[in-house]
Amino acid sequence: MNLADLQLLPGSSFQIDCRIRSPRWRIAGNGAQYLTFVIEDCSTSLKAYAWAQQCDIAAKVHDLDKLHLTGKVREFNGSPLATVWSIEPCKGVVPDAVNLIPHSLSPEPHALCQLQKLVGRMQNRALRSFLDSVLSDDTFTFQFIRLPASRSHHHAGAGGLLKHSLECAEMVQRFKVFSPDMLDLAVAGALFHDAGKVVTLHRQKYTPEYALLDHDALTLEVLAPHLKHLDRINRDTAVALRYLWTWRHSRRAKLHPSLTVAEAIASVDRISAGLDYEEGVFNRTPKWKNIVCSQSNGSKLWRPQLGYQAVHH
Repeated sequence: MNLADLQLLPGSSFQIDCRIRSPRWRIAGNGAQYLTFVIEDCSTSLKAYAWAQQCDIAAKVHDLDKLHLTGKVREFNGSPLATVWSIEPCKGVVPDAVNLIPHSLSPEPHALCQLQKLVGRMQNRALRSFLDSVLSDDTFTFQFIRLPASRSHHHAGAGGLLKHSLECAEMVQRFKVFSPDMLDLAVAGALFHDAGKVVTLHRQKYTPEYALLDHDALTLEVLAPHLKHLDRINRDTAVALRYLWTWRHSRRAKLHPSLTVAEAIASVDRISAGLDYEEGVFNRTPKWKNIVCSQSNGSKLWRPQLGYQAVHH
């Protein structure tokens, strides 16, 4: 259950994992202390309060803490309000880690629901554990959901990195010629193929990280703790992901990769980037002009006038 579901159940008791936002102490008319705050997950947010005498730990909570709450939903002035009875910290990696990504931090909140569905379809337990480990890492995830995928080429707006990564993962999932396990591997590989950009695009344009380092190599560095976690579960799966993210730069790279699924990931990466770039260019171009020279590399973009008409049988 997430908060969007909870809001539809006034009068119901609940146990839920969520984030706390903007906690503030207040004093009631009878002198009792209570805490007002907002609880939030990837779906929505909900106003809440807790009495100090009921929640001993309430004094120790901070903005964006991951918490396990119990309480009851009631209606107040026509809106749902959560009365919280107990507050406990969430420890370690939380199952369904996407649900604890605060939707207010994402420039594309709907993309978080897409991400949750994508991860939820993952059947391979080792890869599912890896994804939960990565997405429980706030240092990585908060940047991953907010940064662009490039500075000016494709998906250049805030949240573009997540949008591009989701497009790639969802496209590669349609390659049904691969086995289910290999498809799960491809989805995880496509989802985090640009993970290193949380370093290069988080920095200023003219820093050494941006100017000199390749984001593919940085992907291994950024995800190293989570790959080590995966090593302990299934070594081959961890090695396969490392290979998918680096094979094109290897001295041993041939015309054909050692894992054919790597070709699928490379293809959807180009397709997602190309479609977004084309859309951006032609949105700024008069409709009569169907050939445009790319300013970035001098190549030509073409939108052919195909005169499409459906054939009626």
